[in-house]
Amino acid sequence: MPEYLALRCGEIYVKRYTAINIGSNSSKVLVADCDELNDGLHLKKVFTDVVVTGIGKSVHETGRLTKEGIDSTVEAVAGFTDRAEQLKSDIIWLTATEAARTAENSDELKSEISNRTGFDLDIIPYTKESELAFSGVLSTGMMNGISPKEVMVVDSGGASTELIKSNGDTFEAKDMAVVSLKVGAATLTQELIAHDPPTREEAMKVCQHVNYLLDYASADLAGEDLKKIYGIGGAATTMAALKLGISDFDEESVNGTVMTLDECRELFDKVISLSLEERKYMKGMVNPARALTIPAGIAIFYQCMKVMGVNEVVVSTSGILEGMIIDMAKWKCV
Repeated sequence: MPEYLALRCGEIYVKRYTAINIGSNSSKVLVADCDELNDGLHLKKVFTDVVVTGIGKSVHETGRLTKEGIDSTVEAVAGFTDRAEQLKSDIIWLTATEAARTAENSDELKSEISNRTGFDLDIIPYTKESELAFSGVLSTGMMNGISPKEVMVVDSGGASTELIKSNGDTFEAKDMAVVSLKVGAATLTQELIAHDPPTREEAMKVCQHVNYLLDYASADLAGEDLKKIYGIGGAATTMAALKLGISDFDEESVNGTVMTLDECRELFDKVISLSLEERKYMKGMVNPARALTIPAGIAIFYQCMKVMGVNEVVVSTSGILEGMIIDMAKWKCV
């Protein structure tokens, strides 16, 4: 447990937790109650929100977080912590991932958040990020009855994509193999897509670049036993919403949505044929801020299925935030 969080626990019984994660493209929050019953931990979601801030959009080019990105992220996080305290959360944990890990000025972000909210920011390594993400998916019960070697979790964010798979007989951390690809929907878009709508050549370059990186990962992660990929992150849930054609995000509907290889290819062809403004108004584009990066996001999952020899992605709405809640519940601050 991070030392500064232990100080917040004291001797009270901790039940309500808040997880805040700053990703490369968006910041998100989950407030949840977590009870430890005989059959394990049970989460009851109280409040969720996501704000697209694009904090990592220039990190690959400049090595720095932009002032605009820092400001918008701090504003979003301040709103999250205010809401969490209004809801009387017992522990609030703030984490950041790839953009903050690689930016040379991530200390500026940490300082701004601390000054504004009074909370410290925990920049976690990709191994911890992957552990939390996998734990979040596992908590849904989606993998019940499935052999650990048969599944892979693909956590695709704005600036990185983590591929997580068990090479043993359990879902425990000791059996997990993780490959972190330095590529995400936001970075691919910024580096390889210059036209609106994207040209066919740009679309091919995106797919080829992802394929090139995945070829290295497949040696460590692919196997004859692999049968299913679970997809998490904004790109995955947006794909599901577009397939369903929903006007408002409905977690119950999106969670468990299956995207086949052919469906991903058809959706990819459709989104690259549309301008940014047209994509914003697609049926199912519940968050128009994701319209810019969704072509690259779909390409990542499509290429993952092709390279790994899997025909479908099961979309999970649970990931790192739920994993953080479970982690906090295990700290036993009582």
